[in-house]
Amino acid sequence: MIYGRYKIISFISRGGFGETYKAEDKQQQGLICLLKYLKPLTTNSSSLRIAQEKFCQEASTLRRLGTHSQIPELYDYFEENQKFYLVEEYIDGQNLADELKNSVFSEIQVIQVLYDTLKILDYLYQNNVIHRDIKPANLVRRNCDKKNFLVDFGAVKEISILTIDSYTETISTMVVGTLKYIPPEQAEGQANFASDIYALGITALELLTKKIPHGTQEVESLLNELEINPNLAKILQKMVRFNYKERYQTPLNILFDLQPLILLGQTLNQRYKITKYLGGGDFYYTYLAEDLKYPFQSDCIIKQLQLNVNNQYVLQEAQSRFTDILNLLDKLSHEQVPQLFDDFEYNKEFYLVYKFIPGESISEQLTKENCWSEAQVIALLKDVLKVLSFMHRQGIIHGDIKPSNLIRRQQDGKICLIYLAAPEQLSNKKKLQPASDIYALGMTAIQALTGVHPQELKVDLHGEVSWKNLCNVSPNLALILDKMVRCQTEKRYQSAQKVLDDLNTQVSWAKIEKYWRLIAMSTIAISFSIVYYIYSGVQEQQAVHYFNQGTEKILSGDNHKKTGDIEKANKYYNEAIAAFEKATQINPKFTEAWVNQGYAYGQRRKFAEQAHACIQAHTINSNSPLVWICIGNVQFAAKQYEDSIKRFTQATQTCNSQLESKKNTCVAAWSNIGDAYLALNKPEQALNAFNKALRVKKDFQQAINGKTEAQKHL
Repeated sequence: MIYGRYKIISFISRGGFGETYKAEDKQQQGLICLLKYLKPLTTNSSSLRIAQEKFCQEASTLRRLGTHSQIPELYDYFEENQKFYLVEEYIDGQNLADELKNSVFSEIQVIQVLYDTLKILDYLYQNNVIHRDIKPANLVRRNCDKKNFLVDFGAVKEISILTIDSYTETISTMVVGTLKYIPPEQAEGQANFASDIYALGITALELLTKKIPHGTQEVESLLNELEINPNLAKILQKMVRFNYKERYQTPLNILFDLQPLILLGQTLNQRYKITKYLGGGDFYYTYLAEDLKYPFQSDCIIKQLQLNVNNQYVLQEAQSRFTDILNLLDKLSHEQVPQLFDDFEYNKEFYLVYKFIPGESISEQLTKENCWSEAQVIALLKDVLKVLSFMHRQGIIHGDIKPSNLIRRQQDGKICLIYLAAPEQLSNKKKLQPASDIYALGMTAIQALTGVHPQELKVDLHGEVSWKNLCNVSPNLALILDKMVRCQTEKRYQSAQKVLDDLNTQVSWAKIEKYWRLIAMSTIAISFSIVYYIYSGVQEQQAVHYFNQGTEKILSGDNHKKTGDIEKANKYYNEAIAAFEKATQINPKFTEAWVNQGYAYGQRRKFAEQAHACIQAHTINSNSPLVWICIGNVQFAAKQYEDSIKRFTQATQTCNSQLESKKNTCVAAWSNIGDAYLALNKPEQALNAFNKALRVKKDFQQAINGKTEAQKHL
C-alpha cells in the first residue's frame, strides 16, 4: 500500500527515471489508476529541495493539462521516502509501439495518429509546454473509442536526474528524451516546440515502415520507397528537417496542411467511401470515392466546399445559393462536363458528387511534355472555349479553370471541364464573370506554351504578364492570349465565343501567313539573280529595287509583330504595301510583287485588298502553284473550304516536288488541303493529304501538327 491508499495491482514498466504500476485507489471506490514514482539520483539535501520544488511545479502543470480529453488526468501527487509519486488516469489500451510489432500502420491510420496528436500538441503549444519525449511507446490508443492519448511528459522526468553543484550552486540535468527521436537542438539541451514536431514526424515514419531514419538523406530515401499521398509525404518531410527553423513552427500549421487528408477512409452520407485525395483550392477539397450503393460501377468524384462560416445568417444565405446553383447545374447538360448526380450537406459543409471521368489531366500531360507546340495549345483552347461558351450562356461560371481541372478523356481525347460550382458563388466572396474563366484559360495556355507556372511569370510596369520572350509564338496567337489575360477585367475578352471566333480567324490566317512568309523568303534569295535577268533594263531594275525594299519591310514588320509592337509592325507593312505598289506600277506583270503585296495586306487585315492582289497575280500567271495557293488561302479564310481544296489541288498538279527549290511549295499545298478537310470534319481525307506532304518533306511542321489533329478525330 502506497501513501496509505494506493494498492499495487501489477507492474507495468521500469526505466532510467523510475517505475510505473497499475494500482487501485482504495479511497475512490476501487478507481483504477496509474502510479509512477521518480527516484532522484542524488541524496544531496539541496538537490532534493530543488527537485521537490520543481516536482510540485511540473505536477501543477500536468494537473492543468489533464483537462484535455486526450491527456491523462492527474489525480494526485506526493512525496514519500524521498520518492516522488504521480497518480494518473489509467488509459485502458495499447501503446503504438506494441501495435507496431504486429504490422506497419496504413496511411489512413498514420494520418489519424497525426491528427489526434497534433491537436494535443496545439493545446500544449497554447499552454507553453513542450512534451520532449514523443515516440510510439508514449502514444496510447484507448480500447473503448480508439482515441490516441499522449502520455509520459518528459519535463517531469528531469526531476529525477536533477543535480546541483554545491560549490557553484549550478543546477544541471541530463537531456530527457529517446535518442532516436530527438532532434539536434534537443540533444544540445535547447528543446523548443519544433522539437516535438520533429519527434512526431519520426514517429509517423516509423509507424509506416518500422524504420527510424536519421538524417536528411535517409528520410528522403524512405519517403521515396513509400507509396503514400504526395501531400502527406511533403508534410512529413517538412516535419523532420534537421534545422528546426526549416520545420513547421506550430502544430496548427501542420493541421492546416493535413486537413484535406482527414476524410480518407471515411464514409460520407452512409454511401460514399473516400479513397483518395485529388487536390483542392482555397475553398474546396476534391476526393475520389467508392459508391457503396452501387459498388460495381465506376468511382465518383466528391467535392467538399469549405465555407468556413459561423454566422447563421451567412450560412442560410449560402444554403440558398447552393440550392440555386444546383438548379443551374441540373440544366447543364454537356458531354464534356461531368454529370452531377448527388449532393448533400453535412456539418455545415456542402458536398457535390460527380461522375468520374477516366483520363489524364492537362497538368499531368504538362509534367510529361513541359512545353507544347502552338498547334497543341490552339486545339486545347478551341476545345475548352466551346464548352465555356455553352456554360456561360446558361449563366454558369466555372470559377477554377487550371490544368488539373482539365481532363483529356481517355475515350475520345476531348477535354472535359471538371469541378464546377465554385465556392465563391456560395459565400459571395467574389463576383465571378465570364472574363474570370477566360483569364484562367489564357494563363493555362501560356503555361503550356512556356513551361512556366503562372505564379513564376514576371509582370511589367503596367501590371501585365510578360511571357512572349519565353517561347516561339505567332503574333496573332500572342495578341489573343494577351487580351485573355489583361490585368483589368474590362480590357479582357468578355465572351468565350468571341475568343473562339478570333482564334478560328487566327488559325485560318496562320496558314496564309506561313505561305506568304515562304514566298517572301524565297523572293529575297532570287531578287538579285533570276528576277534581274527576267526584268532587264533600267526600269525593270527599279521595280526589283522596290520589290526588295518592300520584302525587307515585310520582314521588319514580322519581327516587330513577334515582339508585340503592333504599331511599328503596321508601319512597316504599310511601307511594304507602298513599295510593292511602286514595283507593280513600273511592271504590272511582276507576279511576285503582287503576291507579297497580298501578304502585307493580309497582315493589315485588309482582306479585300489581299484578295485583289492574288487575283492580279493569277491574271498574270495562272500556271504558278504559288498563285493557286494564294487564291486557295483567300478562299479558306472566307470559309469556302471546298473551293480552297480545288485551288490547292491545282497547286499540287503544277508544282514539281523533285526540284529542291519547289519542295516547300508542294508540301504547303498538300498541308493546306489537309487543313481544309479538317475544317470540313473529314479526318480520313485530311490524314491522306498530310501523309503526302510528309512524304515530300518529313519535318514540315504544319503537316506534322495537322496529322496529329486528324488522327485524334478518326
